[in-house]
Amino acid sequence: MAGDEYFAAHTADTTERERLAFLERGVDPRSTRHLQALGVAPGWTCLEVGGGGGSVTRWLADRVGPDGRVVAIDIDIRFLREIDQPNVEVRQRDILRDSLESSTYDLAHCRFLLLHLSEPELAVDRMIASLKVGGWIMIEEPDFSSYQAADPDHPMSEGFTRMVRDVFGRAAGSKLFDPYFGRRNRALLEQAGLSEIGNEGTAWLWRGGEAEAREHQLSLPVLAKAGICSEQEREDLEKALTDPDFTFVGHTVFSAWGRRAV
Repeated sequence: MAGDEYFAAHTADTTERERLAFLERGVDPRSTRHLQALGVAPGWTCLEVGGGGGSVTRWLADRVGPDGRVVAIDIDIRFLREIDQPNVEVRQRDILRDSLESSTYDLAHCRFLLLHLSEPELAVDRMIASLKVGGWIMIEEPDFSSYQAADPDHPMSEGFTRMVRDVFGRAAGSKLFDPYFGRRNRALLEQAGLSEIGNEGTAWLWRGGEAEAREHQLSLPVLAKAGICSEQEREDLEKALTDPDFTFVGHTVFSAWGRRAV
């Protein structure tokens, strides 16, 4: 990712690839639905910031076709290098420090990026400056305030909800990442003076072993290593996240979009 060091920067390739694949499986349907609604079309030039595992980059490349172009940037491009599509350009860049073309793109998009940055407003401003007049920006960030057990009768429910609130509270206090960033998305775009601003937040119910549960299970060792959760909390949370009889409300993904007016 960009800016300050990403919380999973030192995770082994195979583990991080697996974690990102589960994240993509859980979030891609929401992302592509909104991008379709914005009208991404053949011939567009798109900027994907913090490209991660590359699923949105690939989707955009298919959508814009041979007459379009997708530039994917990230500090860590180990998985973006795997993309073999002629209309994709991968660049190792830091959105907070490295230059971007101005007034070039029809779309700039990022997902689960800003919560990791020390200067998210700067990142948004730079993405907007890269847009053509009339171009769209879409930002997508999670808010973990919805994250809790769904079935009060399950024996792990009370402990799960208590532990995740404690863990995310520690994450916020440590500045490792902001688990409640998503609620800021609309205001960030309003402050930037965009037109046609819209937003939507969605949260899904998940069972242990499903995509979001597996992604979060694979994040637990990183959080334990950073001192955000104890080994006992890690074991207890992993038990719930792998139990198909356990249901929970996932994080809310807030998507916000707007158009560069000038």
